[in-house]
Amino acid sequence: MPRDGETLAESLPGLGRGDCIVLFALRRAPAALERLVEALAETSADVVLIGDLPRLDTLPARWTISCATSAPGPLLNHSSVMAVCNLIAARVINSSGPAGRQRMRAIEDAHARLGEL
Repeated sequence: MPRDGETLAESLPGLGRGDCIVLFALRRAPAALERLVEALAETSADVVLIGDLPRLDTLPARWTISCATSAPGPLLNHSSVMAVCNLIAARVINSSGPAGRQRMRAIEDAHARLGEL
């Protein structure tokens, strides 16, 4: 994702084979979503789409994970999206081996020391 003051266009040229982009495409998605997914596909990076849009499976992505967010009340329910995020994060940390887990411990220690969370 772009940092403050940057645009998506500034981030795209640095992406390529070996990169994996996880994109959340939930209801009320920005109008530029389809253009963004198409631009990501052109970078040769793997794209994971997670969302609840009716046309999600028509967008160019290596993986598509459909998550229901409809609820009986006026608010959408994102618990399925959060569960998928948790699973992906846990698998990435697990796959990163001892060095990745050590880095996560160091980050959590720094959070505690700095009182950021």
